[in-house]
Amino acid sequence: MSRRSLIALSSAYFLLLCAALGSGSLWPFYLAQLGGGASAAGIFNAVGNIASVAATLLSGWLAGRFGRRKLLFLLSCALFAVTWWLMGRARTWQELTLINFFGGFTFGMGTNLILILTGLLADAAQRGRSFGLLSLTMGASLLVSGVTFGPIADRWGFPTLMAVNAAICAVCLAPGLFLVEPAVSAAATPDPAAPSAPAGAGLGRRFYFLVATALIISIASFGGNLGRSIVMSQYGFSATAISLTTAIGGAVSLPAPLLIGWLSDHIGRKRLLLLCLVAGFFALVAFAFAGSAWGFWGASVLLALMMSAQPLMQALAADMLPPAAVGVGLSLISGATSVGLFVSSLGMGFAIQQAGGRPAFLAIALAPLLAMAMTALSVTGQPRRRA
Repeated sequence: MSRRSLIALSSAYFLLLCAALGSGSLWPFYLAQLGGGASAAGIFNAVGNIASVAATLLSGWLAGRFGRRKLLFLLSCALFAVTWWLMGRARTWQELTLINFFGGFTFGMGTNLILILTGLLADAAQRGRSFGLLSLTMGASLLVSGVTFGPIADRWGFPTLMAVNAAICAVCLAPGLFLVEPAVSAAATPDPAAPSAPAGAGLGRRFYFLVATALIISIASFGGNLGRSIVMSQYGFSATAISLTTAIGGAVSLPAPLLIGWLSDHIGRKRLLLLCLVAGFFALVAFAFAGSAWGFWGASVLLALMMSAQPLMQALAADMLPPAAVGVGLSLISGATSVGLFVSSLGMGFAIQQAGGRPAFLAIALAPLLAMAMTALSVTGQPRRRA
């Protein structure tokens, strides 16, 4: 992949994530202003998440069947900007939730097209670094938007913040113009060195094990984050202590994906993925027995290492599939991650409420162990070189 393409992709990804993730923690306040309570916040998030999963899968199918990924990305950015403008004019929380369905759909389509283009354009020897850079921009977007979006909402109100997000998405069209469409021949011509799959094999049994691994990692990661906040609140920690714990984990997750992605290009992705899962297992066990701020901080660092496995999953998907199937494959990986977020959001809170924090963490600690078995079944050898 050329440097210009990598800069364009990472810049577009950064802008989209700034708009979407920066407002994530502020939605309950905006919904409350429009008359919604705690249940409204749950419905709002669920609607946006479902729409994002649908768009992720649809964008992979459209990209694989019709191509024109650059055009689809520009269209999704323009529609995403419109949804932000409409959100600033919502009068009830029901209106805002309905608009959020379209916002989640356009966001899921835009971000997944960036992942698809990265998988198709990056060489096997640099694929881990490329996906790692995208994950690095995610951490940077959380840092930048977390510092600025709250003060904007407090000083000028949420309609102004929605207008700022609309402008950010409009600016995202600029790097989108520099995106490079993969050559049709590269996407249509199979690799002669690749073993032919039997009829009806789909993407292959090993790849579906990789999708299951992504789902399990997502459940463990997001469940651990949610459970940590709930348990620390039950233990009487202040909001500052809880947010500091999150910030410590985020500080680790900022450079880790880029470093892990770069290492995977040189020493292999399987062993690094297994190391990330080992770190996640010990993190969840540590959460179960943590009682001090230091204990939660150390466990958060280990959990951040498991969450840094996302670029490895994306690079592995691009390694395993022929170019024509990369779009669908990456869409399934992203969709599995979103489903894991949805499942863990519902399940972890209920488990802590019914059984307590320690049993809930020990139960979810089994997830990384299961993911290790899935990794052993899905990942073999070195990345397959394409024609």
